[in-house]
Amino acid sequence: CDWSSDVCSSDLPESFRVKLDDPKSFDKVAKAVQSMRGVESVQDQRKLLDRFFEILRGLQTFALAVALAMLLVTVLLVMNTVRIAAFARRRETSIMRSVGASNATIRLPFITEALLAAFSGALLATVTMLAIKGLIIDTRLAPRWTVIAWVTWGDVLGVLPWLFAVGLATAGAASSLSLRRYLVG
Repeated sequence: CDWSSDVCSSDLPESFRVKLDDPKSFDKVAKAVQSMRGVESVQDQRKLLDRFFEILRGLQTFALAVALAMLLVTVLLVMNTVRIAAFARRRETSIMRSVGASNATIRLPFITEALLAAFSGALLATVTMLAIKGLIIDTRLAPRWTVIAWVTWGDVLGVLPWLFAVGLATAGAASSLSLRRYLVG
């Protein structure tokens, strides 16, 4: 016993913390442990964490709604930008149509421009994500707060192909749809 403090370790009751591989089996484990000799109580911390996880689920739903809204805004922005570009080049497109260019030939420069802008945006987002992961999370945050399960390099690298795929598909589809309505003729 450390006589400098008022409490000795022998004065505290023994306790064990059990982390279950399958949290659904808590009731069976609690009943088995409760019936053991010397066990005074079994605490279920799920009740404490239920509200916390409910808030996290709400935040996750909110983040998904914001992401879907941003995707819709992106589609509308690309469509509007392509329409403005097509309107600004209406003289060129009318000359191309006069000399017999197909609709695909007229649309291709606009779609290519939208895809190039989407690729540039995805590349910028990639560089930003890698910089945040390497310079902020790994060097500053993760060493200080080890309790949090931080985003891993595998997670970041797994998202990057989707970033490019969704960005290019969204820009290509939005510009194609926009031009189909504008350049029909």
